[in-house]
Amino acid sequence: MFLTPHVPHEYYPVTSEWQVCWVSFNGSVIDDIMLSLQFINSGKIVLTNPESLYRMLQELMDRLEENHTSSTMQCSELLYSVILKLRQDSVYIESKSRLQQITQLNPVLRYIEEYYHQPLTLEVLAQQLNVTEQYTCLLFQQSLGIRPFEYVTRVRIQKAKKLLLKNNQISVQDIARQVGYEHPSYFIKRFKEQENVTPTIFRKMYFS
Repeated sequence: MFLTPHVPHEYYPVTSEWQVCWVSFNGSVIDDIMLSLQFINSGKIVLTNPESLYRMLQELMDRLEENHTSSTMQCSELLYSVILKLRQDSVYIESKSRLQQITQLNPVLRYIEEYYHQPLTLEVLAQQLNVTEQYTCLLFQQSLGIRPFEYVTRVRIQKAKKLLLKNNQISVQDIARQVGYEHPSYFIKRFKEQENVTPTIFRKMYFS
């Protein structure tokens, strides 16, 4: 959560175990800094790399406990780093319905459906939406409950199943390449994760 000064708020756990880490800061130039980083309104945010930020906060607390003159400057330096890291690795959660989120995802879903057989990167997927890679991940998580490449894998495995059943003469290696996997062994691994059987057994179950 990012909370601006003097904003009434409350929060509570949604799980039986939870941990709160917090830091507050002020200073003569803090308003200009937060404005330049577009931290303007209070709100809930998602961290794309929370472990890194937690390590920085722990280092900041360790320095505070040292309680000597040099620690003050080090703490100031670390706090600036925390703020910048927060900007880099955070995404505000917007109040959108699931339908609105899926609608926003449609361009990238269509792209995956058409180009699943080609190498895909998160950068390429984000370009289809004209948003950042972090926000692309957030949209997938919020609307579909999975990461972008989990969705890509599901599409590829579904295409592979159709090919396996369409012609039992096509080798597993050829099917792997046709659905975007350069290495058949990796394709077999992902197929088994999705279907609980290997492509060969899946085919035998159908044709037996």
